[in-house]
Amino acid sequence: DEAKSINAFYVILQHAIGEGAVYNYVYDVRQSDSTDGMYPIGELSSGMKNMLENNGKEYHTEPELNWCTYRCEPKEDSEKLREEIICGNSRFMLLNRQYMEGDMQCYRDLALKGASAMFLMITIPDGWGIKEFMDMRYTIEDRIESMFGNSDTPGLLLGGAMGNKDIAYIDVLLFDGPGFLRHLNDPLVMDDLHRCGDGSVMDSSVYAKGFCQNDPMVELRKRDRMG
Repeated sequence: DEAKSINAFYVILQHAIGEGAVYNYVYDVRQSDSTDGMYPIGELSSGMKNMLENNGKEYHTEPELNWCTYRCEPKEDSEKLREEIICGNSRFMLLNRQYMEGDMQCYRDLALKGASAMFLMITIPDGWGIKEFMDMRYTIEDRIESMFGNSDTPGLLLGGAMGNKDIAYIDVLLFDGPGFLRHLNDPLVMDDLHRCGDGSVMDSSVYAKGFCQNDPMVELRKRDRMG
């Protein structure tokens, strides 16, 4: 059927022009009854390269994870995670889009390569303003990115977002998901991650969830855990 044919064609594309080029330059694949304007698949890579270079751009065969900023129209009455996001930034927009659509293709492709895509949810502390909370989210992102420089917790920061229900999201790609969660479950690690400039520790709840709507939500830290 058409869906299976398109999935098979994506596999052919990945072998013909490389997974990086498919990620960088192929937005969609659709069935067509006409071949007008098409390249033979054996010439597609050179055709795409010429097209980009003729428009003053470089052709890259390695995946380009450029940062993108996005805004959303949150659904006030929705109980689904991430539907209340107002704005965010990401270097892997395809993952975000497929999660919202309930599509698991990208999630599965990553899992086949031994990687897991996950997001952390952090609740705003009582009495905090949105600007203060957003600044702290950026601080936590920086600390997580530094953590990924450690060979014990390999990973990649993919982005972050703010929701209208006083929740911050931090998106990560992990090469040892269980190890990363065990690391975060250490109270000392979690406190250092949420330590404010004055030395106090941000009082918030933290949860983790895979980029698949059916994945369970894991509680990492409860509000007032420090006492």
